[in-house]
Amino acid sequence: MYKHLGSILVALFLSSGSSYAGSLQQDFAVLFERCRIAVEQSIALNTMNLQTREVNEKQSRSWGTESSQLGWAFTNSELYIVTTAWTLRDGPTRNLCDIYPQDPDYRLSQDQQGRLLRHFLLRQTQLIGEGSHEIDRRLSPIPPVLNLGFLLSAHNPKGCTVTNNIAVSPDGTFLAAGSGEQAIKACDTNYIPHR
Repeated sequence: MYKHLGSILVALFLSSGSSYAGSLQQDFAVLFERCRIAVEQSIALNTMNLQTREVNEKQSRSWGTESSQLGWAFTNSELYIVTTAWTLRDGPTRNLCDIYPQDPDYRLSQDQQGRLLRHFLLRQTQLIGEGSHEIDRRLSPIPPVLNLGFLLSAHNPKGCTVTNNIAVSPDGTFLAAGSGEQAIKACDTNYIPHR
């Protein structure tokens, strides 16, 4: 019963019409799924209808010993994706796929924060109910930022642990969400995915 409850809630939520879902929320839902699927399945990001964007200086940084970043966005969207591929000295290249506001000074209203958090929680509940994911119990609070996360229960095809997360500041000046291969655990290069 609970397995299907999450699916029903997400279906009702996504089909509730334009009077409820704004473009920011719709963009977030699509970008989050594209990030999650790319990292969890170790496949290229689905860039259909996305255009390349410069990575804002605020989100641009070097990772590990070698890294590269690309930005992607829908036309006229307030959000964009930053994909990062980075390598440690002794490990495989890890991938991150993060969602940020395109304008570093963008401020989310409380209503927008609520809608994005609600979408994230509904998707988390659905995936955990299906048995493919679990709560990320190692996620540390970073007051005053509200951060939530859940993990892919198995490793991805590269043998890496994958986390999905969202972080929002109460004043609306910070939003970051997305998926990433964790560095706190080594990727199991001998991992054989279940078919």
